[in-house]
Amino acid sequence: MANIYVQLTGGTSPGPYTVYADTINSNPIEMNVSATRLIASITYNIIPTPTKIILVNSNPACNNAFSMEVTVPGITPTPTQTSTPNTTPTQTPTLTPTFTPTLTLTPTPTLTATHTVTPTPTLTATPSSAPFVPITINLTIDAGNTGYTQIYYPLTNGGAVLLRQTLTSTGTTTINVPTNNTFYVITLQQTRVYNYQLSQINYRINGTPDAGSPYLQSTLGAQNILSNIPLYSGLGYPTVTFGNSYVVDTFIGNQRE
Repeated sequence: MANIYVQLTGGTSPGPYTVYADTINSNPIEMNVSATRLIASITYNIIPTPTKIILVNSNPACNNAFSMEVTVPGITPTPTQTSTPNTTPTQTPTLTPTFTPTLTLTPTPTLTATHTVTPTPTLTATPSSAPFVPITINLTIDAGNTGYTQIYYPLTNGGAVLLRQTLTSTGTTTINVPTNNTFYVITLQQTRVYNYQLSQINYRINGTPDAGSPYLQSTLGAQNILSNIPLYSGLGYPTVTFGNSYVVDTFIGNQRE
């Protein structure tokens, strides 16, 4: 078992950050970590020992472009024996590397990691956070039309559902919502070529449209909201559950089937 102590010693971005071991294509060690916690330092128990730690700023304003990584080389412990018989050798190898960020958002951000090898590992159970559910959001804007799609969701389990991202051109994005939390999207048509053109939202769960799809709005400048009180309680926003797949297709222009 390797105890990895991670501490952010510079920078002004509040985060949140995502912590990975070895590669950002792996399951993250932890998501939505605030800068306050990182500055105070966090200890992670990682098996097997990683070759490097990667820190990604997942603040929507940074578009996940700010990342830092540091190599954690293997350390051979140097045991020290006391004069008392039958005592267990102890070693405290340490490493203090400095992260070099691939994109500098704040003046000279650095990250300090200390690697301690424990000869007799003891596993301690820690409560896990709610798993995150990926949701794919698509926007298609037909020629001669303008508008946007806005995406609202919580960053943490039970957190506030706030505007996190805006799409203004044809494209795709993926968001991660804590399981059993709500989210919603708003699509707004600003200009069009023909009077019959409109904004449309299709919401699919495991490949099947929900009973409210398609959500249509034909008035220019009026919000088309993914909200259906008969289907979803409270304000009518859908709730996601871990293990299901969710896709939201939004259109500005011609109506789709």
